[in-house]
Amino acid sequence: MVMIKGGVSMDPGEAIEAVENRGFPQLEFTDGEGNARLRRLTGGDERFLGRLMEAFLSDMAEKLADLWRDLERGDRASARRRAGAMRSSANIVAADRFAGLCGRLEAAQEYAFEDLLTGLEGELGRVEKGVMRAFQGRGADLEKTGRGRPLPSVEGAGP
Repeated sequence: MVMIKGGVSMDPGEAIEAVENRGFPQLEFTDGEGNARLRRLTGGDERFLGRLMEAFLSDMAEKLADLWRDLERGDRASARRRAGAMRSSANIVAADRFAGLCGRLEAAQEYAFEDLLTGLEGELGRVEKGVMRAFQGRGADLEKTGRGRPLPSVEGAGP
C-alpha cells in the first residue's frame, strides 16, 4: 500500500493509474479500471474519446430502434444477433452494465425481451448523461466533436 495526499491508501498500481488519469474525462458509468482502459484505447486524446462516445451513443440509439422493430416482427434471431453486436461495442467503451444487459437479451426467453429492451433504453440514457457530464465545461465538449451535431436522444426509441 502507498499513502497519497489526503491520507488515502492505495496499492501502487492504483496510485499510478490515478496519476495517469488525472485531467482525463472520468465517465461515471464505468469504474476506474474502465476509465483507464478508455484512456489507453484513446491514447489520452480527449477529442478522440468524445468522438468515440458520440459514435457509440448514436449507433446504440439506432440499434435499439432496430431491436424494437425486431420485436414487433417477432424476429428473435435477428434481435439476439444485434444484441451480441451491441454487447461487443459496449465492452469496447467500458459500458459494462449496458454490455451485461445486451448479454442477457442474447440469452433471453421470448417473454423477457420487452422488459430487457426497456432496461437497455434506460441504461443507454444513463451512459449518455455520464458522457455529457464528463465533458461539461471542457474545451472538447461533444457538440463540437465528430460531425458537429448533438448526441441523439434515446427517448421515444421504443413503442
